[in-house]
Amino acid sequence: MEPETERVVTALVLVDDRTLLVPLELSVVPGSRTHRVAVADAPVPDERVLSVQTRDERRRSDADLAGDARAHRFGLAEQVLLELEQPGTGQDVTATGRPHVARWRTEAYALADEADPARLDERLALKVAVLEALTTLTRALVVCRAGNGLALDDTAQLHDRSALFLQVQGQNPGRPATAHDQMVTSGQARTATGGHDDGMKRRTATALAVVALMAVAFMAGAGSPGQAAGALTKSSVKKIAARVIKKAAPSLSVAHAATANTATTATTATNATNATNATNLNGQPASTYQTAAYRYRLPQGGATATSGHFNFPGLAPGTYAFSFNAIWDPPSTVLCYLKPSATSIEEEGLVYTTTNGGVTSCASSGIVVVAAGSVARLQWGVQSGGATRIYTSGNEFSTVSFVKVDSLTTGTTTTN
Repeated sequence: MEPETERVVTALVLVDDRTLLVPLELSVVPGSRTHRVAVADAPVPDERVLSVQTRDERRRSDADLAGDARAHRFGLAEQVLLELEQPGTGQDVTATGRPHVARWRTEAYALADEADPARLDERLALKVAVLEALTTLTRALVVCRAGNGLALDDTAQLHDRSALFLQVQGQNPGRPATAHDQMVTSGQARTATGGHDDGMKRRTATALAVVALMAVAFMAGAGSPGQAAGALTKSSVKKIAARVIKKAAPSLSVAHAATANTATTATTATNATNATNATNLNGQPASTYQTAAYRYRLPQGGATATSGHFNFPGLAPGTYAFSFNAIWDPPSTVLCYLKPSATSIEEEGLVYTTTNGGVTSCASSGIVVVAAGSVARLQWGVQSGGATRIYTSGNEFSTVSFVKVDSLTTGTTTTN
């Protein structure tokens, strides 16, 4: 940074006699080589300057960059999962961890693309959860490999060192607290300012519970031949998992489930807002959403008349698309229409008979709303000609049909 202007200059600097490299002795990560670099009076030509930012701009960009769970962390996780999938290693850990790592990757990339400063604490919480999962996965790989003897060039050691390095690298400027403290502190900060606290807490609690379950799966099924026999039993593993879930349960949420009694989204559920199979959907039984069709055949023959009606009992209350076709004999001009009840003044599908090929009939269709306790009816009356009745035939029927529909929207007709 330039002291006079407080501008931060990012540039390429040649490594030469002006560059001093001081090796650091490391005890925690002895397999890594780290040097402290000091540059004294090194010239920087304009063509090697990559960017110039104000101090505040640099601080904001650093916070954005350090706040995300970036791609290299998921690349390391994928490589460790691939090696754990090898026979005799840690297939149980992989089966538990892979779906959650994939989901975290999707969430992390979405948050990074959004780049919303108001959600920085949520991004940090997700990054911490991913780093915690990485340490569990790499530790599992080391222990599984160590049972057969761990060579110096074994990749398990490299991955374990890489995970630890990413923990160190992932510290945020101005946030010296530990990873767990960062999550707790960030949750309190978001509560005070009103942001995405609930979603972040659920994600963090869920993520830590998953990390704990991966560790349980590792202890139960990914042990090496070098472990003492009987150290863990199926019963003790179940107890550990039960304690983990019980502790995290108040903050956990389920976005998607294969089977559930109550769920927002589920494959199978007793009650669900969205479900593939459900006893109740949106509070209604499944039968409510089945297509119900009713067919009534008008009685043939009988005495002739100049007017009359046919009732259709058994229709459940609701909205129906209807259609009717009535054949009359002897031929007369007949007016037909459908009413939602005997007392209603609504006349839906009003139509006069027509004669084609010597057959006189009236046919129409429409929408009718049948209220509870009402019985729809087909009303008819002769307009000219003599008395008539429904045509009698063994294979030609006069029929009225109803198909229940979910809703009815009445539109506005224009002449434009």
